[in-house]
Amino acid sequence: MYLIHDLLYLGDTDERYKNLIDNTVIFIVPTMNPDGYEYGRRGNANNVDLNRNFPDQFKDISGQAPETLAIMDFIEKYPFVLSANFHGGDLVANYPYDGRPDGSLGSGVPSLCPDDDLFREISSIYADNHLTMAQNKNFEGGITNGADWYSLYGGMQDYNYVYENIMEITLEISFTKTPRESTLKGFWEENKEAMIAYMERIHGPQIKGKVVNELGEAIEGAVVSISSIDKDITSSQSGWFYRLLTPGTYTLTITHPSYQPDTATFSLSSSPALFMPTLYKKEILLPSPSPSPSPSPKDENPALLQGLLMIFFVIFVVLVVLFVYKYVTLGQEGGEQSDGVREV
Repeated sequence: MYLIHDLLYLGDTDERYKNLIDNTVIFIVPTMNPDGYEYGRRGNANNVDLNRNFPDQFKDISGQAPETLAIMDFIEKYPFVLSANFHGGDLVANYPYDGRPDGSLGSGVPSLCPDDDLFREISSIYADNHLTMAQNKNFEGGITNGADWYSLYGGMQDYNYVYENIMEITLEISFTKTPRESTLKGFWEENKEAMIAYMERIHGPQIKGKVVNELGEAIEGAVVSISSIDKDITSSQSGWFYRLLTPGTYTLTITHPSYQPDTATFSLSSSPALFMPTLYKKEILLPSPSPSPSPSPKDENPALLQGLLMIFFVIFVVLVVLFVYKYVTLGQEGGEQSDGVREV
């Protein structure tokens, strides 16, 4: 709430706040578990632990609570790039994965995600800018891999990264689960610089751009791939994508089932790189039609063939008639000559 206050009332005078407000879309959810907040417990009104209630890549988590579904719908409507959720109970920046592929529980076994380097960096940004987090002797540098600390399933952090392509960490900012109201101002002072620096990271090293077709129309759902990182993201409905990365050289490829791919290589330092690809429709090549078989004589003109056969038949009949007629005529003439011969 202190952050909301400062953004509203200092946004015109404080240069860092002003820059964030002018160039960043910021969403703040004071609590996703209002009933649990009132009851002072983890569970909601139905005693469902909401941070074990999200869909999970390693375990089947079904029966999402209304609060969980509301947050999922909210994220679908307003896709984030960078986010954090705040808890009490320790002092550490926790990054994915919380779960393990074998579904096991326990501590001391890390479960690293494809963006492990990036998550270590953004976790350290928060811990280093916090007044005391980086000095927590239980966690080197004040950061930890979730599963290495203790594994869990159904958490919002892993859900956002795996299913929504959001770089999210979990921030434990108090050793006390329910601190007294009189101590809240002190928590703000401890976390203020860390929260601002964390939000400012959204404008740091990354490749961003808008994917359009040859008509300049936005392409939604184009897959943005980095050759060295086994984690793709997709362009939004507006065609825009934001791929946070650590400094380095990357080859990025944009693909879509209906378009030809586009590839480019970038060297990132401390600033974003802009890539505005235009994808062209794939050419649809149809097979050449097979040549038709040459028609046989009987198929060329059936009527002509029938006419020829009829002519041959008529000629044959005429010849037969003439032959019979001639034979009969000759026989009659021979008979007449025999009658004129006298016996001696």
